[in-house]
Amino acid sequence: MPFDITLAGANENGAAASMKIFGVEILNEGNGVSIDDAVREMQATFVARMVEPWMAVATPFRPPYLPF
Repeated sequence: MPFDITLAGANENGAAASMKIFGVEILNEGNGVSIDDAVREMQATFVARMVEPWMAVATPFRPPYLPF
């Protein structure tokens, strides 16, 4: 079943942004192991119906004296 993804980000100055990916369907996935870093990772390929680009988000944590 297709699903939606919302990504959110913020920096140390209080600026925030978000983006959305709609209608995601995972096509295949794979796994990898690194003995150098003791890390396991998973990769996936997907298709999406629509992507809403990164947009600024108003937040109460942003100081008023900093420009957007």
